[in-house]
Amino acid sequence: MAFVVGLATAGLTSEAPPGEAVLNALLRAGLMFGAFFAFRAGYARVRGIEGMGPGDVKLAAVAGVWLNWTDLPIAVDIAALSALASALLGRVSGKEYGLVGRGETSLSAFCLASSSRLAQILFLQKRKTVSL
Repeated sequence: MAFVVGLATAGLTSEAPPGEAVLNALLRAGLMFGAFFAFRAGYARVRGIEGMGPGDVKLAAVAGVWLNWTDLPIAVDIAALSALASALLGRVSGKEYGLVGRGETSLSAFCLASSSRLAQILFLQKRKTVSL
């Protein structure tokens, strides 16, 4: 649902023609899906365990629809650094904890938080520039 709403939003709110904006959003989504899927498959092949679930890959595609080219790497960096900080805190404290239990940390939670916060900041910046 978020994917479809994101496509509609891209078509209706972009300065580019609606068709071009939707195609651009689909391209970003495809790139994010492909990059996260490749990382997921590569990690599983090298380590022999699943390090990233299919939900992380799907959420990356949704982020690709909602965020523009310059904001995508920022959102991924924030999510990755937040997840690493959480894992480091768990290691330093000697406790195995995580967001999904069993000492595991879901990248989706950090990706969702960083993407939504970044979208809020960008939306507020657009409103300020429009009202001036």
